[in-house]
Amino acid sequence: MAWRSRPVQAGLLMALCALTLLLAPLQDAVVLTGQGERRAVPCAPGDTMELEFLHSMYHVPQRETYLIRAEDFLLEGVYFGDARAALYYDAYGIYDMTANADGSYQIGRLALPCGELRFAAAHGTLYAVTVAGVRVDLNGAFPGSSHITIRRGRTHLLSNIF
Repeated sequence: MAWRSRPVQAGLLMALCALTLLLAPLQDAVVLTGQGERRAVPCAPGDTMELEFLHSMYHVPQRETYLIRAEDFLLEGVYFGDARAALYYDAYGIYDMTANADGSYQIGRLALPCGELRFAAAHGTLYAVTVAGVRVDLNGAFPGSSHITIRRGRTHLLSNIF
């Protein structure tokens, strides 16, 4: 009974583990890539994603809020740390902009479909993304990366998940 020997049992266990990884179900995710690295954050359509960063010209906080959909994102609103940053994006008053008591501004009810988000990871911009309540420091996750990409995808349940 060769199957009772330790090397055979260890081999069977390793084969079972490999088979489990191969057959693990795919899961909806937001896939983050930068500098040749890939990370995935589990999510579901209807979840929210927020991309936060410092405005590159005015150095004030900016936050974009997206609805996660089956294949893409829907930009729902943008928060700006001050009027200069807000007017940089909406100088002609196209969008419904609201002034907040603290001097910040926000644009809501945008409903703009977005596919892949790709942006330069400028030094000092301090990017972070929150997907379905999971916050990821993009500068720390992809140090030295010149560009970061955020897209919808599917990933194996056990791979590259924050």
